[in-house]
Amino acid sequence: MTPKTFVQKVQVTLKAERNPEKAASMAAYMKDQFPFLGLPQPELKRLSIPMLNEIKPFVDAKFLHQSVLLLWKLTEREYHYVAITLLYNHTKQAEHSTLELIENLVVQKSWWDTVDSLATLVGKLAWQFPEWLETLEHYSAHENFWLRRIALLYQLTYRKKTDQKRLFRYCLINAEEKEFFIRKAIGWALREYSKTNPDAVRAFLAENKNRLSSLSVREASKYLNRV
Repeated sequence: MTPKTFVQKVQVTLKAERNPEKAASMAAYMKDQFPFLGLPQPELKRLSIPMLNEIKPFVDAKFLHQSVLLLWKLTEREYHYVAITLLYNHTKQAEHSTLELIENLVVQKSWWDTVDSLATLVGKLAWQFPEWLETLEHYSAHENFWLRRIALLYQLTYRKKTDQKRLFRYCLINAEEKEFFIRKAIGWALREYSKTNPDAVRAFLAENKNRLSSLSVREASKYLNRV
């Protein structure tokens, strides 16, 4: 099997189950950023798992990257979700250039649904490729705010392994950003870290409350207010 035949099979399989009524509501939920086939996650998972299992013997880095790019070129959002699942399923086949691939995905067709999944994926793969940290440093101040969101959120699941200095530095780099998705990301990242180190987050907020947006502070403080 080739990436092209795999993607063609995905198209045929998913299109056969499309639901125009659900597609309209799903697109509306995503602010009509992208069209949908109308396949909720449970249905998409049911349809895609057999195809993803079928290609396992063929997947190397080249197959992975080509398949993801072909899926990303398709219009409906479900194909992009399959592409991200494919990346998650084959982290062992990832290579140094996979971050460049992810960057291309982010700058081409971005909204919070795919960016947040890709941020967590970057966080997972950064352990395999510590040299990615230099690129993430660049992302933290990138002109593309979705890439900055990646930098803010990639440590979201790190807990005690969080690089606190890096997290706080990225938050301050973006502290005066007016973009909602950056302000929200700052608050979310700090809120998650507060579960591990509430004192550090509380001190950071106290020191920088005049620089951070009210949204960021409010989101970051949610768990702190319960302690």
